Amino acid sequence: MDQEEERQAVLDVKAGATDRFALLVDAHKGALFNLAWRMTGSRSDAEDLVQEIFVRAFRNLGSFDAEKRFFPWLYTIGINLIRSRLKAVSRRRRVLQDQEKEGAKEASPEEAFLAKERADQVQAALLKLNTGQREALLLRYSQGLTYDEIADILRISNSAAKMRAARGLDRLRSILPETLLDKG
Repeated sequence: MDQEEERQAVLDVKAGATDRFALLVDAHKGALFNLAWRMTGSRSDAEDLVQEIFVRAFRNLGSFDAEKRFFPWLYTIGINLIRSRLKAVSRRRRVLQDQEKEGAKEASPEEAFLAKERADQVQAALLKLNTGQREALLLRYSQGLTYDEIADILRISNSAAKMRAARGLDRLRSILPETLLDKG
């Protein structure tokens, strides 16, 4: 969904065509799930959070400025809810072992196992970062957002967004085995 289609869907929902909200959900649910899963380490928590994010977005859509991009606004809601959830569960996070890397079905069993093992190691390392670094890294490298967008979502300066991402990368490099980083 391009930015203009997204804007039109928002305007339609604001005008009463609430069924058009499904287009926004379909366009962003995967990215929000990925963000929530990587932030919490829990598939079930991520699923719950994604639902809650969309409920809040729907309820607050009236306050959204349709001249701005919907995606960063939605992510701001998501980040705030995820932060609240992380605080509520205090440091109890668990790493799921059932995530499969996309495309693993086409790989040999050995390649699939190694890809899963690498993904699990990266996920475990991400969970060792502080919340700010993890947020910045995931928004930058998993979601492909600019530092300006990250700064807007996290309500920090552009330089703080860059610093969090850089420190997060440095910390990941110190946690992960060098051989894993070489395989990317």
